[in-house]
Amino acid sequence: MQATWNRQEFILLPHNHRFSQLIAKDEHRKGGHLGVAATVARIWSRFWITNLQRIVKSICFKCVTCRRKFQRLSGQIMSDLPLERLQPSPPFANVGVDFFGPFTIRGEVQKRVMRQFASVRGWPKRIHSDRGTQLVAASKELKEA
Repeated sequence: MQATWNRQEFILLPHNHRFSQLIAKDEHRKGGHLGVAATVARIWSRFWITNLQRIVKSICFKCVTCRRKFQRLSGQIMSDLPLERLQPSPPFANVGVDFFGPFTIRGEVQKRVMRQFASVRGWPKRIHSDRGTQLVAASKELKEA
C-alpha cells in the first residue's frame, strides 16, 4: 500500500503492539540508519503509530550502527595559554621547546645549538618547556654560564 500526499487515510496502530515495533525496526534498517526524524517520516508515509517518536528514539538508542554513527566525540579540555603567548611580542622572543628521547649530547653541542639559534633569530627573552629532566639540567647550566 502506497500513500500519496493528498490521501488522508493511514493505518492506525497502537504503540505497544509487536507489529508496530517490527515496522519501526524495519523502516529504520531500510532507511539506512538516518536517525529519528528520517525514520519517523518514512513510517508516517504509510502508517500512523501512536507515540511513534518514542518508539523510534528507543530503537535508535539501542542500535549499534546508529550509536557508532551519531556518537559524540569527547572534547579535549585545553589548559590556559601562558601569559607570554597573550601579549604582543617580536617573533622568537618567547620560544617553546619540547624534547623527546634519551639523547646523549655533549655540553658543547647544546651551547653551539643555542648560539646558532641566537645568531639567526636573536636571543629569546623566555624559553618555555615541558620541564623534562634534560631541559631542567640545561636551564641550570645556562643560568650558571
